[in-house]
Amino acid sequence: MISFSGTDLLTMDTKGRVALPARYRQPLSELCGARLKITLPAKPDDRLLVLYPLPEWDSVQAQLKALPSTKPFEFLRRRIVGHAKDIELDKQGRMLLPPELRSEARLEQRIAIVGQINKLEIWSEPLYREAMAPERVSAEELDAALAEVSL
Repeated sequence: MISFSGTDLLTMDTKGRVALPARYRQPLSELCGARLKITLPAKPDDRLLVLYPLPEWDSVQAQLKALPSTKPFEFLRRRIVGHAKDIELDKQGRMLLPPELRSEARLEQRIAIVGQINKLEIWSEPLYREAMAPERVSAEELDAALAEVSL
């Protein structure tokens, strides 16, 4: 399985195409024929897109399917699965980001592709910089989170 890490600041063209970082292309081609799923994140306030290799997407779908049929989980299924689109890389390693998803994530020309181990996040570069500002999380919140893990 491929592991995604690092942040790449890239330019999306006027047609909504962006080149996937070269270091991911061959591993994705071998893993899933460079076929991916793109969708919205679980939280409506998060202005970004989530890109999954197909095997990882299958796991996400299985987890969502196993959830009870309660209002919050129905919302999650509709949000994540209902907005999912197929993505394939072209010969230049570019992917076309669907216009309705670009709009939802407020993507403009400058974007950030952020590795998240099993998936990639696609952000508007200004929104990503804002989200990563140190003041976005208090020292107390960070200390509490770090106390739960060993990094």
